[in-house]
Amino acid sequence: MRQAILNVSLSLAVVASAAVAGEPVSPTSAVPAKVEPELAPDKELLAKIEALPDNTWLKLPKFKVGGDIAWCGERNYNAHNMVKIGPSIRGYSGQMAWAPERKRALYCGANHQAPHFLNDVWEYDLASNTWVCLAPPDTHFSGSAEWVKANVVVKDGVATTKRGGPIRPCHTWDGLCYDPERRRLLWLDPARGLIFGSWDKVAAGLGADLKPEDAKLKPAPWIFEFDPVARKWDNVWTGIPDAGEACVMEYLPDRKAIFLKGGTRPCGTQLYEPEKKAWKPLSSKGQPGYGSIGAYSPDHKLVVVVDSASTATYSLETNEWKPVQPKAPVGARDCTGVLCYDAAAKFFVLYTFQGDRKADFLWIYDPAKNEWTDPKPGGDVPPATGAAGYYDPERNVSVFYTQSDVYIYRGRKAAK
Repeated sequence: MRQAILNVSLSLAVVASAAVAGEPVSPTSAVPAKVEPELAPDKELLAKIEALPDNTWLKLPKFKVGGDIAWCGERNYNAHNMVKIGPSIRGYSGQMAWAPERKRALYCGANHQAPHFLNDVWEYDLASNTWVCLAPPDTHFSGSAEWVKANVVVKDGVATTKRGGPIRPCHTWDGLCYDPERRRLLWLDPARGLIFGSWDKVAAGLGADLKPEDAKLKPAPWIFEFDPVARKWDNVWTGIPDAGEACVMEYLPDRKAIFLKGGTRPCGTQLYEPEKKAWKPLSSKGQPGYGSIGAYSPDHKLVVVVDSASTATYSLETNEWKPVQPKAPVGARDCTGVLCYDAAAKFFVLYTFQGDRKADFLWIYDPAKNEWTDPKPGGDVPPATGAAGYYDPERNVSVFYTQSDVYIYRGRKAAK
């Protein structure tokens, strides 16, 4: 995969004249490294989780916050409260990514409101009920030549911060997942990691010879890869189908592949096949629009996609989209909900805060019956509010972080 990444004529030694598009890091067969930081499990909490009945909420005790959090008190980040509340819910970024070998979930995303444009990465450990900041953010992009010189590096045509992260990132929308083969968090950024910015300012700051047409550079997607062991952004994957903003990206564990549904740009539906190191176009007939959220069931070989008023499925076996419920009783978008697959119960769990919902904000979808149900769960029902979340297969609960608290939902106990 080769393409002109920046489309600028950079007269710098660090930039090759013909940019080489980045590829994902190679899979690793090494024994997983010890998970750090080591966190003592809360045995009393784990006993409560184990005993949690079917269709029941549990509000957890106040979580702890740790890791690299000294930066949270610095005024220019507007993040002083994170030492108490963790990462905060990032706007249009409700998806957390389960890392199976770490038995924790990773989270990042640029916010819609303050704090803006952070490329920090956090991790939540349910066993100890702890948020950990794995990597602090770079300083905010100012656009000045001084800032660019101090903070940006270009290698093989790919511009990142000197610590490897996106310069001024977007939301994650539903474009965040974890690849356990490569042990990397994947963040699809539709604007090469510089939203609302100008590549001409980056080029000028690096002393580039910028041509007039280069200032009109259009956004294009890159996938930034984060290594949770090394605690750093360490690779950029280019040559991504032009999905635009608000896409859906899912890791398919049974296929060791990555599924991509386009958002605001017409890339259609795509599958990254690692053995071929290439993206394969799939059928996009009937594909839902941008802003929808999705989750994958390896049991049903289906990607379920929810929009504000409809539900659709994509079958990996038949290569077919189906509008299974064009007028669904419930819905959500990437700014109003979280969708995950409950592997023990074999149904999908939707947490939605779309519209004026006071109580019925958790629904389940059974793909075998094509049926949405309001389960009316018991227990510590949370207030109707925004959340980020994921499914934890180790403890068999869906986990929802509301910024002030963490709630878990048990759909069904796993079969013995």
